[in-house]
Amino acid sequence: MGICCAFIRLSDRNIETLVRQPDLVYPLLDFPEVPPPPSGGFLARLFGRTQPASPPAAPLTLPDAREDDDEGDVDKAWQAIHYLLTGTADETDNVLGFLISGGLTLAGTDVGYGPPRAYPSDQVAAIFAALNGLDRATLYQRYQPKAMDQQGVYPKIWARDGDRGFDYIWHHFERLRAVLAEARRRNQGLLVYYT
Repeated sequence: MGICCAFIRLSDRNIETLVRQPDLVYPLLDFPEVPPPPSGGFLARLFGRTQPASPPAAPLTLPDAREDDDEGDVDKAWQAIHYLLTGTADETDNVLGFLISGGLTLAGTDVGYGPPRAYPSDQVAAIFAALNGLDRATLYQRYQPKAMDQQGVYPKIWARDGDRGFDYIWHHFERLRAVLAEARRRNQGLLVYYT
């Protein structure tokens, strides 16, 4: 097991809806429903008396349906990719720090390791433009396994794995760039979350 980073391409309308109604992220990600809060006060619940149940509300949904093959992940390579893109293991204001910082946080939600963050299509376009010029040789020059382990870059296997570790990062970086390219082509945003 471990901490994995995943993402879904979404329309800007869906992102706007998620920001207004963050609990919609649970059905989007096929998470179990969030239980409703108990009705009545403490004593009423203690002695079995509750207020009459209100009729169920109409289910809330996102305005646009999901697309086939709209999701992906970078497995456990997320912080290593972030490090190679930004030069730090920490959060940053840099557009390339999008895997661990920035975006619109879906407040009050938790899908495993905190709330998801959403990036509208204009931010995805900026991220993709910044990523598009990066090639394998450029990222390999930034790959410093010992320094990465010393800084605690998850999952701290880089010195042990050497070039195999870089191959793992590169494979997942290419998957991420492909999802961003498709989101850019379709004028979509991106939801980033950790499980």
